[in-house]
Amino acid sequence: MTTVIKTIIKCANDMTLVFDRSGKQVPKYQGQYQKVREGILKDAPPDAVFGYFPDEENELIIVPREEWSLMLDSPSHNNIVFNLPP
Repeated sequence: MTTVIKTIIKCANDMTLVFDRSGKQVPKYQGQYQKVREGILKDAPPDAVFGYFPDEENELIIVPREEWSLMLDSPSHNNIVFNLPP
């Protein structure tokens, strides 16, 4: 049975966490963002949820796949403008 990626989270320390539809971690896609980013973007289905933690004190921020894919500078992500709903 193939594991289907459901949720992808980039942490402030540049580590990436990936969960399947059952909420189980998917080690194949977890690790340093730069090392796992391409595989995640290739294999994540269109309905996958992408997010990040800007630091250890704030809640998860959900972003579109395209914005998540551009998060190259951690933890501040200063090179990205997020258009989040109010």
